[in-house]
Amino acid sequence: MMQCQADEFCDGVVVDAGKPHGPCSLRGQLTVSSCDNASDTWLYGSVRDRVDRITRRAGWELHERRNCWAGHGSADIPADLLPARQLADDEAAPIVALDECFVLCQQNPLCDGVIVSKGLEHTECFQRAWVDPSKCVESEALDLWTLGAAAKSPANPEPPPSGEGLDRLVGVIDMVRQDGFQDLDLRSCALVGSAGSLLGQGAGVEIDSHTAVIRVNRLPTESFHADFGMRTDFLFLSKEWSGGGKVALMGGGEPEVVECHDANGCDVAAIIVRSDLEPCNTGRMKEAWGPTHTLVGCQHANISRMVSLGFSSLHGMLASTGLQAFFTFLPVCGELILYGFGGLDVADGHPMQHDSIDLYDEHVIEGMAADGKWDEIPWRTQFLEFEWMRSNAARVDRRFSYA
Repeated sequence: MMQCQADEFCDGVVVDAGKPHGPCSLRGQLTVSSCDNASDTWLYGSVRDRVDRITRRAGWELHERRNCWAGHGSADIPADLLPARQLADDEAAPIVALDECFVLCQQNPLCDGVIVSKGLEHTECFQRAWVDPSKCVESEALDLWTLGAAAKSPANPEPPPSGEGLDRLVGVIDMVRQDGFQDLDLRSCALVGSAGSLLGQGAGVEIDSHTAVIRVNRLPTESFHADFGMRTDFLFLSKEWSGGGKVALMGGGEPEVVECHDANGCDVAAIIVRSDLEPCNTGRMKEAWGPTHTLVGCQHANISRMVSLGFSSLHGMLASTGLQAFFTFLPVCGELILYGFGGLDVADGHPMQHDSIDLYDEHVIEGMAADGKWDEIPWRTQFLEFEWMRSNAARVDRRFSYA
């Protein structure tokens, strides 16, 4: 317990049930309603204490006596993206501690705020997206808490004063900037996919000639260098392998996962994780990946949600990590050249999730952006980021890529 009190991120401890001695696990951002019955969990401080800690860390803001529902200052979060215990906003929700309600929202990349019972420490918890407090209505019984801009990460630095595309990069990534960040050059970006169409093309030298090389999930081994290049300036991941510090390599169905320092060019690459599949904490990322990377971070929630929910032609299917990377870097780079984005086969033979990812229609969308056919892209118009994306979009070209 004393160790927990001395750690600013600790909200409680988990110990062997009923035993005064034994293993002690310090835990942060606890959701007690999700815990099992095999151990004892001790929470640090009162609900109010934990609320004060989490609001300081994440920038939560209270709007007293405000209620928001679809069409009145917020939007519904799709039911399949809510925790099992969180129901639709017109149904009864279970009672949770207020700090737990905040944590549940922070774990959901679509959540911008919560509606709770006014002044109560234990409350129903309704997660809301696209919250605009100015359009919410007065309510004597409810309070609105909104999630601050830094809530998805403990570090939210100000945009750098200069640098090609770096100001916009800070606009799409929650990050910790480290040595070498100011030297990143986004004038000409190569976004490298894994399509089989790139095999045998000898494009490696051309890929490495760009000012920034962005790779998705896997790093090429020596046998792929001639076609896929060697440099890696940005590694865009679907998840952190084994909690960070490890990367997957190209070659075969089940990827070989190695320490980053054992993979060519990984040690200094920027590490970015998509934010719609699992919670992301940049402070923990920094600890796991170390100080040699130019940055560590994850997508802003508004970018991930735009890609996840923004296209009617994808019919709610999971967006690939390649599509998430495309729309993350589209408003950041001066030019964005796609290599190996197309077809349904992959160069190293790893299995694709054809039953849950619609690669063909994703490539059609990327092609429309590349051809400047913005009005033909099947937008869902409620996502305001589309217009910002359009006005800042890089010139896009496709090499060895097709729908």
